[in-house]
Amino acid sequence: MSFTGQVHSLAAGTIESVVAGSTGEDIGLRPGDRIVAVNGKALHDVIDFRFEIAGESAEIEVDTADGPVVLEVEKDYDDTLGVSFTEEVFDGVRTCRNACPFCFVRNLPGGMRASLYQKDDDYRLSFLHGNFVTLTNLTGDDFGRIASQRLSPLYISVHSTNPTIRARMLGCLSGDGRDVEDIKRADIMSPLATLADAGIRFHCQIVLVPGLNDGPDFEAALDDLAGLQPRTLSVGVVPVGLTAFCKTEGMRLLRVAEASGVLDRIEKWSNATGSRGLVFASDEMFLLAGRPVPDASYYGDYSQLENGIGMARLFLDGAIDLRPAPQAIEPARDVVIVTGEAFAPFMRAFAARYSGTRGLEVSVLAVPNRFFGSTVTVAGLLVGQDVASRLGDDARRKIVLLPASCLNDGRFLDDMAKDELGRLCGAAVVAVPPDPVALDRSITVGNGGGVFT
Repeated sequence: MSFTGQVHSLAAGTIESVVAGSTGEDIGLRPGDRIVAVNGKALHDVIDFRFEIAGESAEIEVDTADGPVVLEVEKDYDDTLGVSFTEEVFDGVRTCRNACPFCFVRNLPGGMRASLYQKDDDYRLSFLHGNFVTLTNLTGDDFGRIASQRLSPLYISVHSTNPTIRARMLGCLSGDGRDVEDIKRADIMSPLATLADAGIRFHCQIVLVPGLNDGPDFEAALDDLAGLQPRTLSVGVVPVGLTAFCKTEGMRLLRVAEASGVLDRIEKWSNATGSRGLVFASDEMFLLAGRPVPDASYYGDYSQLENGIGMARLFLDGAIDLRPAPQAIEPARDVVIVTGEAFAPFMRAFAARYSGTRGLEVSVLAVPNRFFGSTVTVAGLLVGQDVASRLGDDARRKIVLLPASCLNDGRFLDDMAKDELGRLCGAAVVAVPPDPVALDRSITVGNGGGVFT
């Protein structure tokens, strides 16, 4: 049933698609329609929509091309109408107002597309996608909503539980380093305790910066976060990463001995406190220290995989479970696997499994990052111009497998399109996820099941 009426003029969710045969299609919802309220409640994001639409009936206020309508629907409790939205946040993504000296976005070169300079710090995207947030822009109403809608778990950038040190790391401590308001805003234990008291769970991140939070403060932070268990689900420890454009005086990377020391301190702390399975060092920390990545048992449920913690182990274990490499391939093909310098040793070991396959040549090309600087070694930050330069004419008529993580909508961070790279190098360029099964299929079968020619 539907009728016209007054529709709220606040934020609205624009419908991108409606599943054929769904309840949404049955009641007349169409792409381009804007849902502004459900059961009289204004919507700020897709979370609000899902929360309000739950139930066996709903009154939906919609702004259509023909004017506002109110739709009444009877439905199953968990029926979300079969609609998807153009954006998950209807009232605008909350951006970060901090100025962390090590922030990757802050240290980007100029002249890139505008969207790359936007820093989100939105607790809703933390809940939906595991984005790490600082909690410095939350209001009392936000905490109330998180508690009432059970937005758990959240992913939180802690760095330090000492408010003064955290204020320095967030770049908000001004003047003589005693600004009370800056230090108060940087305090993280109070908001964490508020969340914990409300039953909200969280994963935490500590970016270790030499000379800032890598001293006794590090173990103190671990103690504080462990004290909030079971609400604290995990603590990921990663070494600071810096581009060549970072101009902050004194800011530097961890040295090899320092990374090794961090691993020893985590191990010692975990054993002493009985908190094994809470604190995890990133793959990059192990690689920097020159140590092998741990066994799968170290990573538990791989809760911080997107933070670069456990990806190498998953890849290695996945490669072990693969079928044997084929004895021969027809027609013959030459495959180049592109990767960053950090992951190149793992990829070379993977490529060696095809050394006995007739008609197949598999090589690994580690690409130095000249765009962001030599200190950036991860595959996900490779840019098209660096890959093109390293491939050169040697890639002509070859199959080039790119890490899918370095592309967004088919483009590198320097805005070069994947297809443009193929034209420049005269190669068939295919993006492949960091999955041994997908990689093996792309090498031995081809993209989409077809044979590369």
